[in-house]
Amino acid sequence: MSHSLQKPLLVISAGRTRDLAGWQPQHLAEVLAGRAPARRGPRSPAFFIDLDEVGAVVLWTKQPAALLESPDMGRLLLGLRERGILVVLQLSVTGLGGSPLEPGIPDPFETAGTLEQILEQGLLAGPDCVKLRWDPVAEYDLGMVVGGEHRGRRLILSNAREELFSPVFERFRRIGAVTWTSSVLDLKYRGASGRLKEAGITVEDHDAEWYRPFYTGMAGMVTSAGGRFSLCCSPSLEPWVSGDGCIDGEWINGLRKDHFAAGTPLVETTPHNVKRKGGQRPLCGCSYSVDISYSTGFRTCATQYEEGGAGGCCLYCYSWHGRSGTETSRAVGTALQQLRSRPPLKGASGGGEIFWHRGLRIREEQHVR
Repeated sequence: MSHSLQKPLLVISAGRTRDLAGWQPQHLAEVLAGRAPARRGPRSPAFFIDLDEVGAVVLWTKQPAALLESPDMGRLLLGLRERGILVVLQLSVTGLGGSPLEPGIPDPFETAGTLEQILEQGLLAGPDCVKLRWDPVAEYDLGMVVGGEHRGRRLILSNAREELFSPVFERFRRIGAVTWTSSVLDLKYRGASGRLKEAGITVEDHDAEWYRPFYTGMAGMVTSAGGRFSLCCSPSLEPWVSGDGCIDGEWINGLRKDHFAAGTPLVETTPHNVKRKGGQRPLCGCSYSVDISYSTGFRTCATQYEEGGAGGCCLYCYSWHGRSGTETSRAVGTALQQLRSRPPLKGASGGGEIFWHRGLRIREEQHVR
């Protein structure tokens, strides 16, 4: 059969809505290997993955250490490379790891060290197979300080800050990972907005122009290093909307050509929302993929975090629908109370800014609306 007539290979996404690799790598390995059933959605019929039909597996995680800690996952990733199946790592590093917004999530520099180990063990074909996600971006009002010398002031935490992104970018650049994407926090997901409100956290309502200086600097750093930069579902922030989707079939095919033999079959490049109308957000630019987040046996990050599992979750999570009375909400509330009572300042810098928690910067502002 000629190359032009070959059926495009599938891209398996694992997974958009749950950190499967970070929380349940053993079970994920079983599903990807076709030894346990997969599902395309919560009400979809079960099926078994046939790796002969797969061209790429996209792993989404904020907790990549689990890939090193699971022998079964390690063997699977090496086996996928031997079969000519590309593994792409969508690695989220928001700059907020370990803060009340992301309890239990590692900070970006710890994550970078883990990525180096993953590459050293050959679990990925190279650092060009990593797409780093500074995502989502927002400015959070954590409330008024009620104790200490900063009493009566607000604490503002934002990852839309070039001085926070720059050292993280440089750390990953030294590894060779220079493909970045980002997006602005979308509060139309009621679970996320309700949870933040319940914790006493307000998301500042900024328009696209407020984010433009940050994305100008971010795009400049990435492109000057020879990297790729794109924004997810943010058309008002052009020209940085490159047309790349988070899962970009053309980009994946380029990587397959770089890392595998000439004439390697290509993956699907049809837009996801063309092949499955309404499958993703209207502005999604992704190519078609089969997402297995809802496969039997996979659970949300928040559920596992609340049960005391070794991992973390994100208070702003779009796919976690729970709100009131959860262990996570109570833990975040306690952390914020402590923060407001006595902010752990670690050396003030100029301009009213202070360093806080693992290199994060919080801007102090007078309580004026």
